[in-house]
Amino acid sequence: MSLITLPFAERMKQAILSGQKCCTTRYSKKGDPGDWFFVGGEAFRILDVQLAPLPMVRDIFYRLEGCSSPDDFECLWRSLHGGAFPPLQACWVHFFVRFPIPAEIIAADTEAAREADRVASEDREVA
Repeated sequence: MSLITLPFAERMKQAILSGQKCCTTRYSKKGDPGDWFFVGGEAFRILDVQLAPLPMVRDIFYRLEGCSSPDDFECLWRSLHGGAFPPLQACWVHFFVRFPIPAEIIAADTEAAREADRVASEDREVA
C-alpha cells in the first residue's frame, strides 16, 4: 500500500468528489490494488487494476469514468490526449473508492518513503 500521484482534469476531480467517477483509465499502469491517492483533500484507494481495450472502456465503463455517454468519454479522452483515440490501444483501468485513511498510516507511509530515500542516497554515495 503506497501513496501514489494521479493527476486529474478539473472536471474529473469534481466527478470523483461527487461520487460519479470511480475509475480512471491510463495508457500505463499507475498503481496497484491497495495503493492510495488524494483528490481535493480526500483519500481514495485503488481496488483493482485491469487491462482493457480503449473502445471497451468507452462503451462499457464510460459511466464509471464519470462521463454521460460513450461519445462524452471519447471526446474527453481526445481532449486529454492530443486528439488521439487509438482503437487497438490496450489501457489500464484503475478502479477506486473513497477511503478514509487513519493519520497513523499516512504518517508511517510518509516516514517509510523518507527512510527509503535516505538509504538510496547513502547507497549512491558508497557506489
